[in-house]
Amino acid sequence: MISQPSVFPQHHHSSSFGVTASFDTTAGSDDISSDEEYRFRHNNTATTATTTTTATTASANTFIPSGSATGSATNTTVNPRVFEPMVLRPHHTLSSQEALGMMIQGFSPRYKGDPLLERNRSAAIPPDANCSLFVIGLAPDLTTRDLLAAIRDTGRVYATHINPPEMSRGHATSAAKIIFFERAAAERFYNRFAADGFLPGNTGALSTTIPTTNDPNTLPTTASAPFYSGRVVWNRIRSAETDAGGCKSRVLLISGPAALVSEPVLHAYFSSKMEYQVDEVRHLGFADMGDQSGGHRALVEFRFGSYRCQAEAARMALSREFKEYGVVCEFGRDPCDRIDPPPGSGYEERV
Repeated sequence: MISQPSVFPQHHHSSSFGVTASFDTTAGSDDISSDEEYRFRHNNTATTATTTTTATTASANTFIPSGSATGSATNTTVNPRVFEPMVLRPHHTLSSQEALGMMIQGFSPRYKGDPLLERNRSAAIPPDANCSLFVIGLAPDLTTRDLLAAIRDTGRVYATHINPPEMSRGHATSAAKIIFFERAAAERFYNRFAADGFLPGNTGALSTTIPTTNDPNTLPTTASAPFYSGRVVWNRIRSAETDAGGCKSRVLLISGPAALVSEPVLHAYFSSKMEYQVDEVRHLGFADMGDQSGGHRALVEFRFGSYRCQAEAARMALSREFKEYGVVCEFGRDPCDRIDPPPGSGYEERV
């Protein structure tokens, strides 16, 4: 039997360990334009309390997984092939020349991603092939969970990003970018909400009282998502279809030894690799390993805020570093996806 690792592999920064994938951890902010209405930043500070992970970096010398149903893992230090999903690009104030260079390339000087990456540029596609939308005027305390919970029977979500308010610039509400894998899903979303607005977080009757604060520079402290109906528009930075008809997803089904596959352990591990947002994490149960070892396997459904740079990177990292320890990672169904009607039900597609 293979011994369970007692520590996570260290996050090396040398090219001698693994590979560095060709995508950018700041790609969530790839849609900033010169229009003040369409602004996106690297850090989603509005959701840090509930959905954005902090830098709980796992060290090979200090982090020991716990939570196994049968006790702690054995003290076997491992050094598997280390996967480095992305490299953080340092942010600094641009000089006048650098700002002009960004504008010439079609990016706002406030853009925090890498303008050289192809996937961060507007796709060379016609407007009717675009899969990316903006929602403007959303709650100042909007969370990734609020945003995604309001999208159902629509299609797989490729990427999301919430841009928090900037009170100093006169922006008191949030904006959100939503990219779908397929154009048909983007059209469903647009056609459902363009006329009447998109209202995330509304779980019941809508109250007429909006949470307020007496200080114009202070955001409301109560959950206000159900009180803000956002305006839906097509994103001017276009995104082409990805994995049309496929099974890639922002949702991962992760199974393996319970000492490794638990929400706290996975959060710490992913935080050592990347910045990400969480929709929901669901523990789906344990199973006896059946090998007389007394060990147990756990199954966790991890719903990221995005497939791009989040679920895709997490799956690559787990598959590369923990496959030999029995960790299996597969794509799960996105709850935002279409609900297939039973054959002969007469169900008409709501486009």
